[in-house]
Amino acid sequence: MDTPIEDVNDLGVFAQNGANAPAGEAGKGGRHRRRTASSSRPHVTVSDAPTAIPVVPKTPTVPAVDPIATTRTVTEPIARPENVTDPIPATTPNTDGDDHAFIEFDHVSKTYTMGETHIQALDDVNFRIDNGEFVIVVGASGAGKSTILNILGGMDTLTSGKVFVDGNEVSTYNDKQLVLYRRYDVGLVFQFYNLVQNLTARENVELATQVSRDPLDVDEVIDAVGLNDRKDNFPSQLSGGEQQRVAIARALAKNPKLLLCDEPTGALDYNTGKQILKLLQDYARRSKMTVIIITHNYALTSIGDKVVHVKNGHIESIELNAHPMNIADVEW
Repeated sequence: MDTPIEDVNDLGVFAQNGANAPAGEAGKGGRHRRRTASSSRPHVTVSDAPTAIPVVPKTPTVPAVDPIATTRTVTEPIARPENVTDPIPATTPNTDGDDHAFIEFDHVSKTYTMGETHIQALDDVNFRIDNGEFVIVVGASGAGKSTILNILGGMDTLTSGKVFVDGNEVSTYNDKQLVLYRRYDVGLVFQFYNLVQNLTARENVELATQVSRDPLDVDEVIDAVGLNDRKDNFPSQLSGGEQQRVAIARALAKNPKLLLCDEPTGALDYNTGKQILKLLQDYARRSKMTVIIITHNYALTSIGDKVVHVKNGHIESIELNAHPMNIADVEW
């Protein structure tokens, strides 16, 4: 029986060809050696011992990785929380009485800061608008009426106060919610049209319907504003009044809850301006859409269901017209 082996080094195990052998051993080519007589350890005979396998330090066991599972983790969409279905809270429109106005400004203030200069654009503004009303917001230049429109349209934020639209507090919306609010709930008509010049009239209107949730038929809206025979023309081929009609059709085609018009007749002549206002008034009455017109023309106050007078950032007065005049009967 062979003598027990105390240490793997007793076997003299080195790399093949003796590459790592001690000096004097590399050239022998053997894998085993005997201890010399001067060694303090007992002589070990290894001629009959099996070839020893080098002892390799154990490494920690690493759990096997499933490549399919890894891929699934990367490619599968992240599940959203069940209670997050839309960035804008879904609510039922409140239309049953004065206690539930469609639009409400509650102690709204807006201060613009430029360096050390502070400009108070709105100061403790309060008013309410019911669903389906045709409203005129009137005031001199710099009174704050455009600031009201920008806040109501989700294009600007307030400094203090609250703004409610259709039961939702839009003044608390984050950037993503404001984008969806402007996209789905608000139609905007600007003073200088803001049409895409390399698109035809029809394509300008169609562009708005592509980002809307429940748009109206493009051709029907164009026909409603009287541009059926001009829908294939580019903006440069249209008159100012026709371009404004395209802008109105673009806003209406989104089928918004709220239509905001910023000085819609400011760049138009008298007759064209009356045509545009008649179009807005007739459409508001027919569709029951809430329409708000911002203007400095006090002659237009007689056509609104409600008139909000703005002066120096305050609401000076609010008037109700029991019998609004038709725009055709108004002169200025």
